Amino acid sequence: MNSKQIRIELLDMQDKVVAPVEYVRDAFEKLFTTQSKENELVEKQFTAHAAMTDYILVSALHSKYKKLFDKAKKALDKSAEGLGLDAEGLAGTTVTIHENDVFRFVKKRNQDGTSTLVVDLTTELARLGVEKSVVDKALKKATKPKRGNTYYEVELVE
Repeated sequence: MNSKQIRIELLDMQDKVVAPVEYVRDAFEKLFTTQSKENELVEKQFTAHAAMTDYILVSALHSKYKKLFDKAKKALDKSAEGLGLDAEGLAGTTVTIHENDVFRFVKKRNQDGTSTLVVDLTTELARLGVEKSVVDKALKKATKPKRGNTYYEVELVE
């Protein structure tokens, strides 16, 4: 099979995966009912219903396929290592790990960064002779509130 035929097969596969999801989405959207006769309100209510439907579907797909996605990445690394190849990649570059007549396994890695722990910085400043009260004052001024994570849930109404 040439690459054009393989691309067609991959697109066909995506369509076959999407079709049942769209079927379920349409079925869930048909469950929408309202008591309102005001068109603008009905439209907004339907938009909210559709958003909840999308969330439920995408959440279910994400739960199932995120684990499989992570497993597939590990399998790629393990298969490369099994071939005696370095699957690590290089910081700030794109590296071809392995390829055959059909696929190419490429790894892209961002540039490495640095981080500083406040505890380590405080300790090093103390070792350099900076008074604890000065460090505490600077730390208090530099500390900014951090917003907590937000978790979404869409539940079935009984």
